[in-house]
Amino acid sequence: MSKVTGSKITSVLLRVTLACGMTLSGGAALAQDRTVSLAAPEALVETGLLKHLLPRFTLKHRVRVSVVGADGAAPLSLNTEGQGRALFEGAGSLWHLDQSGGGEYADRFVDWLTSDIGLNTIEAFKAPDGLRFTRATAVVEVEEALELTGDAANGLAVSNLHCKRCHVVGTADRMSGIGSTPSFFVLRAFPDWDERFYAFYALNPHPSFTRISDLETELDPQHKAAIVPLDMSLEELDDIVTYVAGLPPADLGAPIQLQ
Repeated sequence: MSKVTGSKITSVLLRVTLACGMTLSGGAALAQDRTVSLAAPEALVETGLLKHLLPRFTLKHRVRVSVVGADGAAPLSLNTEGQGRALFEGAGSLWHLDQSGGGEYADRFVDWLTSDIGLNTIEAFKAPDGLRFTRATAVVEVEEALELTGDAANGLAVSNLHCKRCHVVGTADRMSGIGSTPSFFVLRAFPDWDERFYAFYALNPHPSFTRISDLETELDPQHKAAIVPLDMSLEELDDIVTYVAGLPPADLGAPIQLQ
């Protein structure tokens, strides 16, 4: 198993939505015992923040987060009563994350949500009515180590099979791909490169031709596929991310300005 310790992950993170086929409780392939409950008031659920936030955690950690009402029994809760640590602000309130138990999976969710990755994911959300959330000023950012357990060799093979038609994926195919499409080397230079790869299927134009079998995603019916659809598993996605982690980032001559 290789480990890559991430520097501070900044920028706008990719949105993972229910349109991509994942529910608040996570992918269908996850075992029932890899679940943790989170109590949250209906007012927060209705903003859409949790639909944006929780699938990102599930995809990366293979742990489902089951949302219950504010009065439900759960080891974790998001509340405005000042219980637990101040986490983020929005919708006219300061939101706190409280943990009363839950074991390993609850701890894993708390670590992720309070890390720079989790906080940036919160700040990347924008509701249709323009509502945004920002991290609480008192939050201390915690860097998270990215654990990669995939097969890099298979990651290259899968990239050549599915991604090479648009992207340059390795040193052997520098002249392939589409000129307007960033190479894997350029994408690797982004501070949030791993987030972009883990949720690539939610970023246009991928939803129109990409299916992740383990998440039971379906093609976006609003966009007609311009190329032959591709099917990929979460294991293959892990392999791709592990492969990309070993690529040298492109030297672009100046720090990347994220948009």
